[in-house]
Amino acid sequence: MRRSIRWRLQLWYGLVLVAVVVGFAFALYGRVRSARLQEIDAELEASAHYLDVVLRRFPRHELEPGFEKPPPPKRDDPLRPPPFPPRDQLLAELDLPKRISVPGGSTDAPLYFAVWRVDGTLLKSADWPNGLQRDPGSLESEPAILLRQQDEYREAVRRGPRMTTILVGKSIRKEQAALTRFAWQIAGAGAIALIVGLLGGWFVSSRILKPVAAITATASRISAANLSERIDSDELDIELRDLAGVLNDMFERLDAAFARQARFTADASHELRTPLAILRSHAELALSRPRTPEEYRDALSTCLRAAMRMTALVDGLLLLARADAGKLQLRTERVELAPVVEESVSLLRPLAEEKGVQLTCMLSPAVVLADSKRIDQVVTNLVTNAIQHTPAGGTVHVRLSKSNGEIELSVQDTGRGIPADERAHLFERFYR
Repeated sequence: MRRSIRWRLQLWYGLVLVAVVVGFAFALYGRVRSARLQEIDAELEASAHYLDVVLRRFPRHELEPGFEKPPPPKRDDPLRPPPFPPRDQLLAELDLPKRISVPGGSTDAPLYFAVWRVDGTLLKSADWPNGLQRDPGSLESEPAILLRQQDEYREAVRRGPRMTTILVGKSIRKEQAALTRFAWQIAGAGAIALIVGLLGGWFVSSRILKPVAAITATASRISAANLSERIDSDELDIELRDLAGVLNDMFERLDAAFARQARFTADASHELRTPLAILRSHAELALSRPRTPEEYRDALSTCLRAAMRMTALVDGLLLLARADAGKLQLRTERVELAPVVEESVSLLRPLAEEKGVQLTCMLSPAVVLADSKRIDQVVTNLVTNAIQHTPAGGTVHVRLSKSNGEIELSVQDTGRGIPADERAHLFERFYR
């Protein structure tokens, strides 16, 4: 399964954007709905309070069943109370005003109301909607106001004087329709914001990943025949500049490795060409005409030496190949280093005399944990290299010393030395 950074970025960005848009939409809708219902409830509570004030003018026998109507006072009684208004007049006055003024209130839908006595009998109702059940509900204490909703009707229920129950309500169908339209508007605006945000996120992610595509294109153009191209990190962001630097360093190492391989191939070809030429020339010379046994023996001896030289070269190449593959096994043991160095110097002394180079050594006893065969190779390579690069009349001095628990093997010659700018390449393979 192929995984895409761009699509993962787009997915996470889309999820976060959806969460933000949906959360904002729900919060906005909830605030608007709550504010509208508070306005309606304020209007209902004001109307219920108005009816409560009106009911306080009613005589007790009108509000409490079983309470007898007092007899009419005598005309000559100077302390007689004022007569009660007629019942019809009281019921006519028990009505809602034309308009209750509250902040943000609305009079689009008419209000309806009902008043019940303490025994549950209906005192009066007005503008009651058809099909709506008259249910006063239950209130625990007199100052409590119950706000409730039945389908499309919003109602306020409160206690009135003499334990009466006052209910005022109104239809909120228009408000519900307006809130539904508002919800669809929020949904549409949220969808547009989501689409714009996703398109913007795709554009931003494309711009972010554009340098990665450029790095990929540059890397794909690099091959064995074209190792000189590099990634331009000057225009990259800081986060990608380090990656480009690492890749450029890797390409630099690859370029150097291929260059070393090319030099090695050329050197190996050159080294193999000489013994092969010797083999071919002596074989052709021996076969050109009949020879004496001694002449054939000399020719075969020369061919054998050339073959041994090629064998040594091939063995060295195989040794490097095993080392590169991590399969080079070292037989570590306690080795007397002075005899190993002395033997290598003795074997190379004829080569030094042939070149007119004086080969000397000063060896101190030393024991190391090492592979004696590989140590011999190291000493032979160092001394051979010193002899080859020392002019006639020069000196090569080999010294083995021990000081402060450390063993030092040094090979000094009077040759031209190694230039300072090439010393950094001293341990690079096949560097010449």
